[in-house]
Order: sequence, then C-alpha cells, then structure tokens
Amino acid sequence: MICLSIILSGCTNDSSEKDKNALSVTGNEKNEKNEKNENTANIGMNEITAITEIAENTGITEKTELTEKDENPDKTEKKAGYLSIAAEGLSSDGGSFLTCGTNGRLDRIFADGTIENIPLDTGADLTQVLIGAEITLVSGYSGTLLYSANGVDFSPCKGVENADILGITLFSGKYYACTSAGSILESTDGVSWRRNKKLGSEAIISISSSGEYIMAITTETDIHISTDGNNWDSQNFNDIYNGYYDKFVFEKIENVDQVLILLGYLFDNPDIPLVMYSESGGELWMFYSLAEINDLELQDFTPMRVNSICAFADELMGACNKGRILALATCETCNLLMTAKNPDFRSIAVTEDKMAAVGDDYSFVVLGVEDLIPDRITAEKALVDFEVGAVIIDLRNEDEYMQSHIKGCLHIPFDELESKLSELVPDTNTELILYCSTGADAQKALEIAHQLGYRTVFNLGTIDIWFYETE
Repeated sequence: MICLSIILSGCTNDSSEKDKNALSVTGNEKNEKNEKNENTANIGMNEITAITEIAENTGITEKTELTEKDENPDKTEKKAGYLSIAAEGLSSDGGSFLTCGTNGRLDRIFADGTIENIPLDTGADLTQVLIGAEITLVSGYSGTLLYSANGVDFSPCKGVENADILGITLFSGKYYACTSAGSILESTDGVSWRRNKKLGSEAIISISSSGEYIMAITTETDIHISTDGNNWDSQNFNDIYNGYYDKFVFEKIENVDQVLILLGYLFDNPDIPLVMYSESGGELWMFYSLAEINDLELQDFTPMRVNSICAFADELMGACNKGRILALATCETCNLLMTAKNPDFRSIAVTEDKMAAVGDDYSFVVLGVEDLIPDRITAEKALVDFEVGAVIIDLRNEDEYMQSHIKGCLHIPFDELESKLSELVPDTNTELILYCSTGADAQKALEIAHQLGYRTVFNLGTIDIWFYETE
C-alpha cells in the first residue's frame, strides 16, 4: 500500500510537527467578498482580444458552489462551453489544438485564432480530448467515447459502459478511461474497450499518468494508484490527514512533464485553490504556495480556481476562473496573474511556441511567449542578441557563479546590482539579459534596471535552460 506524505514549501512535516494551519498560505480566513481588489496584471494582454472568439449560446446554468451541506460537489453544473483542449502539434497552418465541450461540440483551433468545427453525431457533453500516436479519442457523458484515425472522422468505440466517461489517459501502451460509476475501462487499441476494475461507488472524475504510474481521483479525495494498470492501491487524502490539514475537494489530475499535478480547493472555502504535485507516484505530495500573487495577498484575487495546468516557456501556467492565466513560481511570492478574458477558463494546452486556453461560453485565447511574459527571452534569442552586443548578467552568488556560468557573461550578485550596474554598464541603451538560480531574482533585477533607466531588459530565467557554451 502506498503511504502518502506531504512537503509544504519544501519542508518535510513529521507527524509530530504537522500544523493544522500549515496551509494557511491559502488563508483559513473566510473570503470577504466586499471591495475585492482585482489587481490582475494585464501583461501583454492588450492585443489578444483579436484572436479570442465568444460563441453565443443559450440555456446556460449557474454554477453551484459547494457548501457544507452539499456532499456531492461532482454534480456541480457548469456553463455551456469548452471543457478540454489538447495540442495536435505543428501543421501546414502552424500549431493547432483540438477542443471539446458541452452539447457535443468539437472544434479545431489554429495558431492564428481561426476555428474549424468538426461535426459529431452526438449532443452529449464532451469531457476530454486525448491525442495518441495513432488515434484521437474524445470522451463524454452517457457512455460517449469516440475515436478517429485522422482527427476529422469520429466513430463510437466498442464495449463502453453507459456511465459518463469523465477522463481518459494513455499508460504503458494502453488507453484507460474513468467513469461516473467508479469504474476504470481499458483498451489496447483505443477502439474496443472493456472494464478494468470497479474501484468504488464514487465517480472517478479524472485520470492521468506519468511514465511509471497511473492515477485516478474522486471529488471526495480518493486517490487510486497503479504501477501496472491492473492492481490498484486506494487511499483517501482527507482521511489520512484529518486533523492535520484543511479538508480538500479534488477536481482534476494532470501530467506536466511526467509530474502529476492535482487541482482542487478547500472544502470549507471554495474560493481558495489547491495545487499540489507528486514526482513519486503519489508517495510524496508537495504544494505550490500562493502566498502572494502580483505582490499582493491571495485574498485580493479570490475567488480563485486553478482548473488546468501546463508547462510553457519554462513556466508552469494555470487556466483559472474569470479568464485568468496564472504563472506559478517556485518562489511563493513570485506568482503572476494575467487577465485574458472574462469567462472561466477550463483547460489549457501548448504546442512548441503557442499556448491555448478554453472555457465557458466557448471562449478561447491563443497566446505566444511574448503575449504572456513580455520580459522573458528564450535561450536562442538571448544567444543571437548576445552575439550582437547584449550583456548577459549572472545574478547568483560567487559559489554558484564559480561552479558554472554562461561564457562571456558579467557577474553582478543580485544584492550588488543597484550599486554596480551603472558603473559596469554605463550605456542605458545596452540590452541586458539577466539570469539567476530560480528566475525570481532576475525578475526583481529587471525592475531595478528599468528604474535605473535601462530600456531593454530581459529575464532569461535560469542557467538550466542555456544549452550553449558555459565555463
């Protein structure tokens, strides 16, 4: 049986030291709804409305928040709109995405923001898109599970149970699906399906996998884990940590670069998001701290819900409610929130150079790195600029610098930047490219450089993304 452990903000908590309020970074205070300060940063977002489309729809229902009396949060109704998106990769038309949603809607979204509707012979709400090496799958309510070999012509899969198919994933060469009846289905080819195992009576709302594990969850915080796809271990997160941590509600589990990330919120305060991850197949969980966002307290942005996660431009990006994109940082006070559109975003996906988020009212946005993080620069672009006169500055301490640094860079420790930059780089027209250990100091140094009058300053992030010459 797998034993769950927790690390918060990088510190292991022994059972004797676990603090019931250890998640107070999310705030145990009840949300004060009056005069909320929505100071979201519209960084690079002024031009994206041109590639955002909102489709008109009717019959939209209001979302019902979980209360203490509501023991079935998975029954929450969602507005009409897109529920899932997956990247198809590059094509003659650039990068493209496949997105599905309510009322049987399936669309292809291209990098330039154009849409191609794919007609389906179903009106069921569609829950997830999965793009495999040979086939594409789309799951949905009432036993809807469709497959296509070309991404255009979809047919019903065989042997599927009549329950709602709430999630699909690929693990060890097989396809797996989870259902509202508490079952796991499996298929070797994605076309013919059979029951793998019934794990319980609660709906299994999401399923995902890394290279070594497959994991499925329920709203009630059951975590089902398998290393072979056949034998499953099950534990309830809230039960294990009852009395140590706040009670949670789980909503989704996703794989980001072979790391399983679990999303949800606090049971007693749905306005507070939960983002935790495991690199060990669920044996050890760590939390992303949202102590501050845009240099303000989390409470200034509630209600906050992180509905989907992806990695883009060396950043962890979250699709959030109120049309917001959250850049999560390892530094608990360095998180950034950007507003793209008003409707709630439900899902997010990336190609090589584009990121797309979709959500309620069939809204979507397609963004590039320059839209999301205008101060960031890729290693490729940094090298080009460096070769024509830009100055790369290493902000780390002496020991880190001596271990390895970008060849030809200028070393100015972060604490000395304000006093030494003007002396070492007197021309404020010089392009500056900054990097540090985590990217956090580089972002702060960027602000300092701007205050000193430097016009063109970029944050490279860390030396880890530099694949060129070092010394």
